[in-house]
Amino acid sequence: MDPIEARILQIIDHKADEIKAFGQDIWCHAEVGYREHRTAQKFEEALQGIGLQPRGGIAITGSKTYLRPPEEAQGPTIALMGELDALPMPRHPEANPETGAAHACGHCAQLTGVLGAAIALSDPEVKAAMAGNICFIGVPSEEFSSDVPYKLKLVEEGKIGCLGGKSEFIRLGELNDIDLTVGHHSWEGGLVVLNWSSNGFVNKTVVFKGRSAHGTVPDEGIDALEAAHLGVSCLNSQRETFRDEDCVRVHGMVVKGGDASNIIADESELDYSVRANNLPAIKNASYKFDRAMQGAATALGTGLELRTIAGYLPFKPIHDISILEEAVRQVAKPGDPVTIKDGYNDPGSHIAGSTDFGDVSQIMPVLQFGTSGYSGSGHTPSYAIEDPDIFFIATAKIFALIAYKLLKGDAAAAQKLIADYQAPMTRDDFLQYLQDLQSEYSQEMVPVPDFGLPKKK
Repeated sequence: MDPIEARILQIIDHKADEIKAFGQDIWCHAEVGYREHRTAQKFEEALQGIGLQPRGGIAITGSKTYLRPPEEAQGPTIALMGELDALPMPRHPEANPETGAAHACGHCAQLTGVLGAAIALSDPEVKAAMAGNICFIGVPSEEFSSDVPYKLKLVEEGKIGCLGGKSEFIRLGELNDIDLTVGHHSWEGGLVVLNWSSNGFVNKTVVFKGRSAHGTVPDEGIDALEAAHLGVSCLNSQRETFRDEDCVRVHGMVVKGGDASNIIADESELDYSVRANNLPAIKNASYKFDRAMQGAATALGTGLELRTIAGYLPFKPIHDISILEEAVRQVAKPGDPVTIKDGYNDPGSHIAGSTDFGDVSQIMPVLQFGTSGYSGSGHTPSYAIEDPDIFFIATAKIFALIAYKLLKGDAAAAQKLIADYQAPMTRDDFLQYLQDLQSEYSQEMVPVPDFGLPKKK
């Protein structure tokens, strides 16, 4: 560990109480995607408190803050990215009573880590030891599936174009000046290097339109719920056609079944995710999903409204994890295990889940790590902060060490990672992908003709 690295850790330890207090405050005031107004304000105020100048209101609640004025920086710009949003989870024992949200995925640790890193990296001695620039980003709405109807309304109003915050930052051109991004996830069981690969996905909103009737005379109605049941059955019949190597996952829920058990449903709604580890397989599974729903609507004569929204792209791992591993091991306590998830060299490190860091990885290298310090399981009411020194402080230290290692001296380490990375997409390619994957389809209800059956009296 060189003297600057030791100073980084010393500064964060000195400010540990302040950093943990910020994190605890964010934990207690959880907000969901594109509504994180208080969270964004607190993050920006904290950055202003250390002499930085945030620019807020990006993608509604997002912000960017530079270590140096961009026009004065020489060399690559790296982003330390923290997510603002939480999960809608009113049954969580520490849910925000005003929003019903809870940070049961640890985004508050991530955002706090970015702030803690900013405190250390803005120290004059540390800052002088680095070339290039650092952008501290607060990004909204990582949890794509949280309150989809609200986000779709924002799309219809022209306020956003993507349901995920990082995707929206790319769409807006807010990552055009970023060369490399560092991200974090909460991780069960200790510290981890997360150079995994992951699935991408598209989101499906399906509405079957029927005709209501009394439940005792179903022949007079057109049952939208039965159409939904049939659509899911048709979908399930196609699961064997998904190739094992594509890691396809299709899952969802019934948003609305009907209005009452004794009324034939005139409207039923499904919300589904279609995932795979490559874009052609996502398109293949998406097509089969649409065909199943269209077939069900045709079979039962219902109307159909089917909307496809681009979700997140698969995550592309980097080829060299040495900086990631070194930073994580420097923060790990003696004897503590460090897990290595290296999807570049180990296909077994692939995960079926998705993250909008996947979108970022399509246009630039992304370095990810994970920390624990919590108990329970993510995305459940059991999730709770157990060790704030790991949850918040270890996260801040690793963020800061990675940034310094990338940019120290003439930023040679960052420049090499950037030069060696073969990005699958440009921003223009990404915009075309959004256009290609997002669609709306509808078909009209087709009642059975009148064949002269006797009318009921």
